[in-house]
Amino acid sequence: MEELNKSEDYIIEDDNFLTLEDQHDFINKIFRNNGHKETPLPKWRVTNGLEIIKDSQKGVFPYTETPLAFNDQDSKPFFMVLGDLELKDFKDIFDKFCNKHNIKYDKILRSRIAITGMDNDNSLHYAHVDTIIKHDVFLYYLHNVDGDTVFYNKWLGDNMDNPEIIKSVSPKAGKAIRFNGHQFHSNYTTNTKQFRCVLNVCYTLKK
Repeated sequence: MEELNKSEDYIIEDDNFLTLEDQHDFINKIFRNNGHKETPLPKWRVTNGLEIIKDSQKGVFPYTETPLAFNDQDSKPFFMVLGDLELKDFKDIFDKFCNKHNIKYDKILRSRIAITGMDNDNSLHYAHVDTIIKHDVFLYYLHNVDGDTVFYNKWLGDNMDNPEIIKSVSPKAGKAIRFNGHQFHSNYTTNTKQFRCVLNVCYTLKK
């Protein structure tokens, strides 16, 4: 099995790869189609209506995403909307980041806009990886908002007893991060804004 790069240096943070105009153009592209049928809005869907917060012992499917979550005293409802995207929808900003950091991507496994609602409890969502397929993740913050992304000292296949947060990244409009998708990660819910909005892209690298 190929050795995972578990160095903290593998996580890239960059808030200077796009101009302000680039940032605004992307937001307009995603949320406004100006009536043009050839540039439809993303396919929005509501999902994950229930979740167990703070990794209780039952913090795995189906207890995180179905009514069975209510069997756990730590469960709570939350609001989330996902917008499924195609590469052409975000290729301009993704390519600028990849070109700057010499990233050679191969296939896009999943790409979406994730919008989560406000939570006054500063809730931390459960630690997870997006897929068992070897991949990297590109996470792009569309606006200034609280709700840090956090990384744990656990990797896919590890015993998940007592996971510890070893790094936090604060959202900032125009900032993106790259990390190994097999590192367990999570995020806090915003306490100050009506919603937290990020672009999430899971992709493979060229060999």
